[in-house]
Amino acid sequence: MSTYTGLKNDMGQSVALKSVHLDGRLDGLLLLMKIRQSYFNDSDETIEASYTFPAGWGSNLLSFSVELNGKRMQAIALEKQKAEKDYEKAIEDGDTPVMIEKSPLGLYTANLGNLKAGESAVIEIEFAQLLRFESGRLRITVPTVIGERYGDAQTQGHIAQHQSVDVDHLVEYPFTARLDVFGAASKGVITCSSHDADLFEIEGGQRIELTKGGLLDRDFVVLIDELEGASFALAATDDDEYAVVASFCPQFPEQVSKPLALKILVDCSGSMQGESISQAQEAVYELSFTLGPDDAISYSKFGSTVVHTSKGLERCSPNYLKNVLARAIFETHANLGGTELQAALTSTFNLSSNVASTRGCDLLLITDGDIWDIEEVVAKAKQSNHRIFAIGVGSAPAESLLRELAEQTGGSCELVTPSESIAESVMRMTKRMRSSRTSSMRIDWSEEVVWQSALPKQVFSEETVHVFAKLKTKPQAMPVLSWSVDEKAFTASPSSVELQSTNTVARLTAGIRLQAANDESEATQLALKYQLASKYTNLLLVHVRAEEDKAQGLPSLQKISQMQAAGWGGFGQVDTSAASGRMRFGKNAPSYNAMSAPPVWRSCRSSTTPSFDMKSSGGMDDFDIPAFLRRTDIDDISEDIQFVSNQLEEDNFTPEMLIEMFNQLAVTTTKFSDITGELTVEVSSQHIWKVLGELTKDDGHVDHLDFYWACLIDWVSKQDSGIVPLNRHSQRLLNAELAKVERAEQEKAEKAFRQAYPKIARSTWGMAEKQEKLTLLERFKRVIQRS
Repeated sequence: MSTYTGLKNDMGQSVALKSVHLDGRLDGLLLLMKIRQSYFNDSDETIEASYTFPAGWGSNLLSFSVELNGKRMQAIALEKQKAEKDYEKAIEDGDTPVMIEKSPLGLYTANLGNLKAGESAVIEIEFAQLLRFESGRLRITVPTVIGERYGDAQTQGHIAQHQSVDVDHLVEYPFTARLDVFGAASKGVITCSSHDADLFEIEGGQRIELTKGGLLDRDFVVLIDELEGASFALAATDDDEYAVVASFCPQFPEQVSKPLALKILVDCSGSMQGESISQAQEAVYELSFTLGPDDAISYSKFGSTVVHTSKGLERCSPNYLKNVLARAIFETHANLGGTELQAALTSTFNLSSNVASTRGCDLLLITDGDIWDIEEVVAKAKQSNHRIFAIGVGSAPAESLLRELAEQTGGSCELVTPSESIAESVMRMTKRMRSSRTSSMRIDWSEEVVWQSALPKQVFSEETVHVFAKLKTKPQAMPVLSWSVDEKAFTASPSSVELQSTNTVARLTAGIRLQAANDESEATQLALKYQLASKYTNLLLVHVRAEEDKAQGLPSLQKISQMQAAGWGGFGQVDTSAASGRMRFGKNAPSYNAMSAPPVWRSCRSSTTPSFDMKSSGGMDDFDIPAFLRRTDIDDISEDIQFVSNQLEEDNFTPEMLIEMFNQLAVTTTKFSDITGELTVEVSSQHIWKVLGELTKDDGHVDHLDFYWACLIDWVSKQDSGIVPLNRHSQRLLNAELAKVERAEQEKAEKAFRQAYPKIARSTWGMAEKQEKLTLLERFKRVIQRS
């Protein structure tokens, strides 16, 4: 698609994100990337665009700038709370703020506020990343899409309500990319395994560029083969000290291959349908040719449940390979439901490994990694005493999960697109698993060390290990990495230390230090000093508009959806021969929203997005009718009284439910009255409606109902520290509504609320005792009438 007007979502609305362009430069192992996101508001209203996007594992966001109405502005890092406050102030003032947020899982969100009708903007984001030699090659992976993931995006993935990782099966975002390669890497064999691309020489190196452009539906992957790994070190001044990154590429002497003690775990969830499950089958099939009678393995597959072929490791006899493993591979299909990875890993860890030698057990995981519960899975894996070797398959596997699992357990990770050789990946993995385990790892800097990053749990031959440090003085000698293999000592050292004049090394080092910091105050100060986006800081800039150019009212939120990842869930195939890789999809593609619910809730759900309305969110098949409503006679009135008494608080629309519903509705509209209409439906038969009605009656202005709703929501949100907080858009709507009336009127309403609900808490209104009895009586009368 080449025109703005062609970009529509599955609701037929124009999407503000029009295209994304990548400009990259690789020099040595340092990859610098500039990503340009182009926006245009072709609606007839002012909008706030929110776009959540992935970044490469281990990359650092160095800066972002914005071009708006011919003016270019640079952002600065601010403490998160201050950045949020300044962003909201700019929205309120009619100016245009732009803010970048980083989630704990390595995702970023660009917030573009008050983009007026007919305006365009370009957000330019710069990343830096250190690559690694792996068996004579470099793999550059730039993720461009977040695939549909299993689990709860908000509670497990830390995705806020104004952000979106939802997939729109019809929208398409054009993507173009260009990568310049310099130094020794430019002498290698350069290919693009994800897109159709052209390669040509430039001064001092080579350039690879997409032939016709593509779409944001797959990772951008470039492979550089036939390279010789080398060790090197970079250093740069950092205040009165020095930041250093030492990159070691050790060469092990020829070793005798060790027998495998290996548990194989294959993802057979719905998202693996199509090419991904075929890749998984081929991977295990190729592995089977390397197995012999000294090896011991188990084979398991998982989805919502886990299926083991045995209770423990089995010797790889010809009979086992032919009659057990071969059959298990043949019966491997993506038909086991959701991706319950944590339960599957735990169950597989617990398989008996008595057959294994004393040197420990490994686990080979083959998956697309599409889950949100990453932190819990990694935490459990660290305690397992298993090395995890992960192969990520598909066009956009979740790299952050797979890399973390491997790094934290001393294993390794490879990502393999459908157009890459899974057989070669398996061979490299097998070589790693059969190699001897390393121990006694240490590094000597020959200088006083202020701080140093953690050393890896395992070193593999011909594979790069990066170690970061901050030294008191300029490094005079080469850092030396030492370790032991089979009680023999080995060392590796770079041939020289290159002193750089830029601050990139210092900021990369600070980024690693920031990740390792356990103290929030220390982490915040590091992020502010080195101007980094983090869990505690956002990057913000504000375009101050002339008075006559100010935006009026509140902007309409537009959450930019993700494209469908190519080949996800078996929808289409990854066409590597076509430049655009364009996919065609129907609207009724499977959704993880249904998969993550218990089976009993799934059968009657429609494919459309459900309304929040609790009274109409499901058909009668979704809910059991309470027993007392099914009765045809009144056998025991005291039983009904007890039931209503028990249900009085439980059935109420609780304070926390009120805030949660307000939060969800606030990101869908800029009109407060739209929300109060929905809220009124929820409370029309409850005591809170009576309180609001009396306030409106005493006031004499029925049109003040919205104001009293605002007073109530504001008051409730401050009564219990444990209640869910108001989100950004909820607070924005509240402030606008409360500003319409004097503070004295708000205090009058709050007094009425305190009198009615003196014991309010998150799960109960805590109404006055007398009123509670009256309400109980009213509800009992309704029960009698229904019976």
